Amino acid sequence: MSKRKYTILFIFLAAILVFISLLRLCLEHYRPITKTDKWEATITVDENVKSIDVYKMAGFENRLLVRLPDELRQRYEWFGIYKYGVTEYKYYVSRLSGVRTFPYRHYNHDKAFGVALDDPKTEDSWVIEQTKDTVDFHNADFKISLRKRSSQ
Repeated sequence: MSKRKYTILFIFLAAILVFISLLRLCLEHYRPITKTDKWEATITVDENVKSIDVYKMAGFENRLLVRLPDELRQRYEWFGIYKYGVTEYKYYVSRLSGVRTFPYRHYNHDKAFGVALDDPKTEDSWVIEQTKDTVDFHNADFKISLRKRSSQ
């Protein structure tokens, strides 16, 4: 092969390597959010119960996300549920604002995981109840209940 063909091959391979490296960095930093079937969620508004989707963040099985239905997205859209602890697990429930959908649904895992619902900065009054496999939180407008599905 001539020197020109080696140069073209080198440039082509270098471009592929740069593309793969950028893609890896993007996926590592901006973690994809996908639906999970290990948890189920319902939202109750005026005694009407509706099932809603639960999402998980790739690489972080302890971080769940819940998105409100279209008709309820005036003030809030996403909520995050972070499971933490070593021997006794607790759930940190927060409002999320950094979920993006371009070029894929993702969340920057380096950011703080939202503002806690029991934080004084939160405008509404929230009640959070939790057990080992359930998390319920509600304000005056609606109630969201998450339940871990039993293994079959």
